[in-house]
Amino acid sequence: MTTAAERKYINIRKRLDQLGYRQTLTVECLPLVEKLFSDLVHTTESLRKSKLSAGKAEKESANFDFVLEPYKLENAKLSKENNELYLELMKLREQSAQHLKGKIL
Repeated sequence: MTTAAERKYINIRKRLDQLGYRQTLTVECLPLVEKLFSDLVHTTESLRKSKLSAGKAEKESANFDFVLEPYKLENAKLSKENNELYLELMKLREQSAQHLKGKIL
């Protein structure tokens, strides 16, 4: 019958071998290796989740761009029209000012 420490050692040794880590592993190093292995698994899982989240955010951004495109086009059209009307208003003010000057003189 194997002890709990021996089972831990065998389990960690198998997992390390599967990942290609074939270096020697002493029993004294077992707690450190367990912690490092746990951190590696946690970091790998976090990276996977981050990639999924980034992919979702990218898709949502593309969807927003698609939805906003008609509004961007309309905004450009209205801005151009607004600028044209403003120039026309400035011309009319200038004409009005010249007309008033002509009447006063």
